Amino acid sequence: MRGKIIWLLAGVLLLNALCVPLANAAIKDGDWQYWNGEEFEIKLQKKWKIKLEEELRFGESMGKLFYEHTQIGSFHDITPWFNLAAGYRDVFCKGVHQWQHEAMPFGEVMFKSAWNGFNLSDKSRLEYRMLEARTDNWRYRNKVTLKLPWRFTQFAIRPYVSNEFLIQMMKNDGYNENRLYGGLECTPWKNVSGDIFYLWQDLKRSAGWEDRNIFGSKLKISF
Repeated sequence: MRGKIIWLLAGVLLLNALCVPLANAAIKDGDWQYWNGEEFEIKLQKKWKIKLEEELRFGESMGKLFYEHTQIGSFHDITPWFNLAAGYRDVFCKGVHQWQHEAMPFGEVMFKSAWNGFNLSDKSRLEYRMLEARTDNWRYRNKVTLKLPWRFTQFAIRPYVSNEFLIQMMKNDGYNENRLYGGLECTPWKNVSGDIFYLWQDLKRSAGWEDRNIFGSKLKISF
């Protein structure tokens, strides 16, 4: 039964990916965006799970779709404070004139700790980017998240802050993006959780650094 669920969800995400290249967007400095994600987590064993993820991003004052990715990954809890993961992300992103495809296998390491109700995590990911418009290359990204000890209402609403930096491992690229998050997580039901956040994104372009103001939401369902 669990295997059928995995294949069904994978089919739904793949269909979404194939139907995405229908929109147009031109992203400018200071743009307001909306990012929406869904994640399905299937626990196969006590310390091993599969995650399926879909994300859509809307730019031009949240009016036009410019990005979509579908991702599948395997996550293994080596210890309560150490996690390993490997997976694949399929990306469509709107270029200047047309949609461009990117295939992205990745590996990930996460360290976690807790103290007096605070939860701290540090996630490092190495991605191999196979792009249509550019030479294949590697990218490193690191995300540190601090979850605060307070929970509000019966939905266990919990605030957090996070920062992620990205390093393009090509000549003359290097550090080219930073993402600063502030958000609220909640658990309205046992196997359902949600996340709403504000993200300030700083991107390095040929003409200099540009900013994005992003509101986001994510729904997670666990099996």
